[in-house]
Amino acid sequence: MNILTTDRGKYTSDITHVTKEEFEIAWKKLNKILPQLINILRSNAYIDSSEDFSSVYVLYVMVYYLSRKDSKFDNTEDANKAIYWMFMALL
Repeated sequence: MNILTTDRGKYTSDITHVTKEEFEIAWKKLNKILPQLINILRSNAYIDSSEDFSSVYVLYVMVYYLSRKDSKFDNTEDANKAIYWMFMALL
């Protein structure tokens, strides 16, 4: 929620300036993004749970990316590039 409302990954005092409406918009975005991301990770990256990650922080970046792309990848190539980035970041 922090990254979707403040455009920052680090939790700072900026969050105190976020309005209720902005939180509601971010919550709706997150509820649209997460199912999309989970489906892509299950089908294309063979990831079934958060236990498959050495760090869940890569998900923050992917959620933020999708929030800027209308909550979905443009195409299969775009999704595959994001998955490749994710695996490289997890190394």
